[in-house]
Amino acid sequence: MNHLPDSLFENPVWHALQTKHCRLAVSEGDACRYSAEVVPFAAVAAPTSAALRQLYSLLAPDEFVWLVGESYPHLPELRFAETLECLQMILPADVVPPDPTIETVSLSDANAAEMVALTDLAFPGFFRRRTCEMGSYYGARSDSKLIAMGGTVAEIPLNITCCAICDDGVIGPGAKPEPPAPWICQAPLPVKVRSPPGICTIH
Repeated sequence: MNHLPDSLFENPVWHALQTKHCRLAVSEGDACRYSAEVVPFAAVAAPTSAALRQLYSLLAPDEFVWLVGESYPHLPELRFAETLECLQMILPADVVPPDPTIETVSLSDANAAEMVALTDLAFPGFFRRRTCEMGSYYGARSDSKLIAMGGTVAEIPLNITCCAICDDGVIGPGAKPEPPAPWICQAPLPVKVRSPPGICTIH
């Protein structure tokens, strides 16, 4: 994977909102974010005080968003609420995923309510009414109930799609979720930003 520019993975939300997801972007100078009905992700071109002030202007009172990065300057208007250590996982081109053992179905905005309900089990507030507009989503059902899903979180240049997977912990009676295929992992830190009345809070 050495041929892929590191910058795309260090700031994926910025590159997505400047290119393939620009239709979902709300921007001000060197700051941008997804519409609040889509997903609580935001980005700045570079971690500067000026860019964070521009981001602050895009937040509603008591609103939070997540930023990807390892270090940001502290501003009076903003406070960091929490960090969530994550892994970026890349499937090597020479790895062939196994055939699924459970039937999957395509999901759309018509399934938004049950997609939100499923993801709220794992990460409340992340998946929203319009998140499914970010790209393709697929799910698995048991007795008509949505029990697992996966889909696009960000699309960035060079035809790279960042995806997320969620399940309810039980796939079929007594069954366990399939283990993931082999992955190559990298680890930037997303930082959650929140804005209470009067000041911005980073939660």
